[in-house]
Amino acid sequence: MLDTFLNYDFRNFAIIFEKKSGTHRKERTVRISACRTTIMFATTVLFMLGCASRQPQVGAEVVQGEKTIEMKASSFNYEPNNIRASQGDTIIFNITNISGNKHNFTIKDPSGQVLQSVDLLPDKTEHIKITFSEKGTYTFYCNKPLHSTMGMTGSIVVNRVN
Repeated sequence: MLDTFLNYDFRNFAIIFEKKSGTHRKERTVRISACRTTIMFATTVLFMLGCASRQPQVGAEVVQGEKTIEMKASSFNYEPNNIRASQGDTIIFNITNISGNKHNFTIKDPSGQVLQSVDLLPDKTEHIKITFSEKGTYTFYCNKPLHSTMGMTGSIVVNRVN
């Protein structure tokens, strides 16, 4: 009977492969640098934290006769990131970057054409006015490297007016 085991030795930063066959045992130790282990662990944690989930769908509020959405851009997340609108709506997005990093708000129409792309400076608010002329799903995301991959995305579902 052959059994194989994989152990991780945290104190010595090593992966230990053990094979046991009857009374014979072979052990092979592979050392991993502390730096590489730390980088792998940090990358995994950041990826898990950055994966934003879809939030409950929200609609625009009417403020002084205009439809507005108050939005926050933080580290790898927009809030809200799931929005509904009606065909023909014009919505002003007041997007505040609450992180210390530069972000971006890029929005595409249902056919994939970029409607607007605006940089969001740290601790600043941008006002972006968009008219939703077509029904369908508009996507928005941060165009900075890896930001959308780590969850900085959202959608606006535009329905036909009844």
